[in-house]
Amino acid sequence: MSQLFDEALAFMRSHLKAERLLVLFRESPDEQFTAWATQGIDTNSSHAPISMTVVDKVAESRQTLISSDARRDPKLLESSSLLLSDVRAVLCVPLLGRDGQVRGILYADHRMATVSFTRQDAERLGEYARELEQRLDEPDIPVPPLARARSEPGREREAAARSAPSPSSADPPSQTSNGPRLSGRAMVILLRSLATLMAAGIPIGRALSVLAKQSEEKKAAEVCLLTRSIVDAGMPLSQALSRSSPSFTSFELRLVKVGEATGQLVQVLQQLADYEESQRGMRMKLLSVLTYPLILFGICLVMMMVGAPILLKGQLDLLAQLGTQPPVITRMVFALTDIRVILAMLAIPLLGGPFFLAFLRTPAGKLFLCRLLMGIPKLGHLIRLMGAAHFGEALALQIKVGLGLLDALPNAAAASGNPVLEQAILSKTIKAAKDGSTLQQSLEVAEFFPRGFLLVLKAGEESGSVPETLQWLARMYQLELEAALEMAAAALEPLLMMLMGVAAAIVALASLLPMVEVVQSL
Repeated sequence: MSQLFDEALAFMRSHLKAERLLVLFRESPDEQFTAWATQGIDTNSSHAPISMTVVDKVAESRQTLISSDARRDPKLLESSSLLLSDVRAVLCVPLLGRDGQVRGILYADHRMATVSFTRQDAERLGEYARELEQRLDEPDIPVPPLARARSEPGREREAAARSAPSPSSADPPSQTSNGPRLSGRAMVILLRSLATLMAAGIPIGRALSVLAKQSEEKKAAEVCLLTRSIVDAGMPLSQALSRSSPSFTSFELRLVKVGEATGQLVQVLQQLADYEESQRGMRMKLLSVLTYPLILFGICLVMMMVGAPILLKGQLDLLAQLGTQPPVITRMVFALTDIRVILAMLAIPLLGGPFFLAFLRTPAGKLFLCRLLMGIPKLGHLIRLMGAAHFGEALALQIKVGLGLLDALPNAAAASGNPVLEQAILSKTIKAAKDGSTLQQSLEVAEFFPRGFLLVLKAGEESGSVPETLQWLARMYQLELEAALEMAAAALEPLLMMLMGVAAAIVALASLLPMVEVVQSL
């Protein structure tokens, strides 16, 4: 009997483009359904249920149930587990016994918005179910070593069926890597080129060899060759990338693993390339905006430390010969530019810097620094914009490739680079989502996102276009962040010029006053 259900699972896997599959069976209508064969059902996660509302509807009606968008289907709106796991397409076919009662269920679903089941899929699976019914034996069937589906009348239940862990919630591959670190540009080129070659039908190993030969950067070529050697040894691409370079984050590796499990690896690599390109563009924009003000500030410091001693030394020597005390401002400028004072000022950060940097690398240190910076009025607003933009783009990417909401939220929080947001998501948002709140309501309790972000997201949920709405919000906040940075840079430039003028005036005054003292002493 177990062999029959394994064959049924294999048939569903080969004829349906489904993410999760389940074969349920029971000996009589009075007993509970038992899972005999599964695919993509997470045995360790308590928040990835198979909806027993769907199963009960099929068991009662003895008819095939098919839905291309379960979140909008009025027949399935009461199924909170479908909404919680963000299931889009559902196909459920009954297995009837000789008495006409439902003895089994063939269940398939998918969480990607671009995937749906057709009427032809339902007819093909229904024909197979009729053939399977004729092969089922009547004697009692021993309970398999899989979890049972809980069935309680009048309530939403979940089938805690046990099988191999689902890729959507599996732990990311280990990131113990001895390979070189890639630049942002090299990462984008590698991901996009690999996706393009694989889409053309070139195997992964061959594609990596081609990229290694064509790469202009030595480190990128080394990563490609190292990844190919690991892939050729039988490892999946996600594990190969984790061992070949520390540049690949757990967020990226998890998505690659999902792509491998769902057959959407090319699409995932393309989405990751777009994501990396967007993040790199934002970093480059921030760097370009701040470069010029920092250069001016450096020139100002050099002028104070180097120019003042050169201008004042001769005058101070002349005043010493005349026995005249230099003016207060001259003594202060000369003292600040004294080499001993400079060395003492540099010794403090050099000695205490490593300990402070080590503290900032810890989670508590990152949280402390982020809260400190967010407390500054204007700067705090910019940090919130950046965190919201990164979070929205990362969450949209995961939902597009098929990750459930509860699996995607912590990944997106980590990808935001904001420890305050990450703490709020882990402690508040996920709990609210588990309690049945919508995405907008769950994010609202984090008390981080601007009100406009939440209002637009609510409209996106109502229209069924959450990924597109999140991407639009991310782009909007990126543009707002860029505009704010440009305004800040435009304001910093005259401010620094003013500081340079003040510094020059102080140095000029400090150099002229001794001459006045010399003239007065004659």
